[in-house]
Amino acid sequence: MKNALKIFFGFGIGMTLLFLPWNYGQPLAVLLKIMLFNGVIGIVLSFGNAQIAVWVSENYPWLETPVKTFFIALAASLAYTVLATQIFWAAFQWTVYGDPFFEILFHINKRFIITASIITLIIGLFMYGVNFFKLWKQSFLETEELKRVHIEAQYEALKNQIDPHFLFNSFNVLSALVYKDPDLAAKFIKQLSLTYRYVLDTREKEIIPLAEELKALEAYAFLMKIRFGENLDVELNIANPNGEMVVPLTLQMLVENAIKHNEISKAKPLKVEVERDGPGYIVVRNNWQEKKQAQHPSGVGLENIRARYKFVSKKEIEIIKKDGQFAVRIPVAIMLDSHS
Repeated sequence: MKNALKIFFGFGIGMTLLFLPWNYGQPLAVLLKIMLFNGVIGIVLSFGNAQIAVWVSENYPWLETPVKTFFIALAASLAYTVLATQIFWAAFQWTVYGDPFFEILFHINKRFIITASIITLIIGLFMYGVNFFKLWKQSFLETEELKRVHIEAQYEALKNQIDPHFLFNSFNVLSALVYKDPDLAAKFIKQLSLTYRYVLDTREKEIIPLAEELKALEAYAFLMKIRFGENLDVELNIANPNGEMVVPLTLQMLVENAIKHNEISKAKPLKVEVERDGPGYIVVRNNWQEKKQAQHPSGVGLENIRARYKFVSKKEIEIIKKDGQFAVRIPVAIMLDSHS
């Protein structure tokens, strides 16, 4: 409301003073009507052009086609300005002087339309320039934020795997296998190497094929199965990941969280399932049996995944906890929707 009043008085007084030499000698009542008319047309042009700017931005993204978007926005604004100005000018002449509405409508008032168009052009250039700069700055900040959370995710994943407990447990399992089953020990080393290599190979990528993520997850699940034996069951029920994409390490981090925060024993075995859950989604689900002496989950891993998906997809991850089950649904697609 305040903006409308500012536009009304600013445009009304400004345009009236601008055209005062042509209206010199008019009665005060007519000048007041002219100011009222100018104020109303100012509001109509301002809010109408604002809606045009929104429509153009939604249909022709500035950062994708800036030159094309600029000319479309400018052409649409000028067309709207000319049409709206001529209609209001005809209405003004009809109500104030009694001139025939349609006769005035089709008789172009070049002076008024040119002036309004120049003002619209100047305001449009400024408005679209500022808008483009804001979008560019926002895109730059989002890109930097994505890099930050992506590096943080890689760091968390690598830190968890280089964690002394992880290495100690892995080497402990390996030392037992060397004498008991050398072939299995060799496979264990290979899967451990594959797990670390995957973290390093994906550190610069925002999204990767689901097939690659599943292959790395199989290696990680193998290591965990060897460690926990029959007390842990990790089921990967995803066939034919044709062209689908996922944020790197998402599935592995979710399985890690399930193992980290839940009790795993012969009395309470842990079952983790990774499967499709409706069109365009994969769910990682486990039975919830929180460790009695474990620290309360910080949620950092889940927030990290949520933040990374925010920048590459319009869909969000979903966290579901009910009926003794904990599940996280993540979106996958042929190509994740760009958020830019």
